[in-house]
Amino acid sequence: MPAGTTLPTKTLDRIVAIASANSGITGSRVARGYTRYADTDNLQALVAGLTPELQGYFSAWLKDVTIAENEVYPARIVGELLLAVPKDASTDLNAAWDFAINFAASLTADTNYQPGESKPSRVAFSLHTIDTITAQGIAIFDFGAYGKGGIEFPEV
Repeated sequence: MPAGTTLPTKTLDRIVAIASANSGITGSRVARGYTRYADTDNLQALVAGLTPELQGYFSAWLKDVTIAENEVYPARIVGELLLAVPKDASTDLNAAWDFAINFAASLTADTNYQPGESKPSRVAFSLHTIDTITAQGIAIFDFGAYGKGGIEFPEV
């Protein structure tokens, strides 16, 4: 995919790079924008096969941008983080929440951004749901994909 050339798309590329560097997500489990999985892929099964609450899939895309002459106004990137939930035991979800919180904190760390990119001013997310599939659960953390939260960066 081509690299972003505007502040919002460069920032999206950086967020994807940060997610790719996360040891619990890695580059093979990160999607940017629209992702078409092969007909033989089953995303739920792929997530369910990961270490519960410690590994996941992350997708992000640019949602809102407002532009006026010579100015870029606030923009919002949205996404979702999918984590497996243990299949044979109850859980307080502490490990899953810690994973999501630490990942979100990495998205706001100054050191992760380079000139020409905008560090998010706010990252808000919530536990959207736990989907139950055959003998397994998938915790879906909503980074704005389902309407709550998002990755927002300020007026430039």
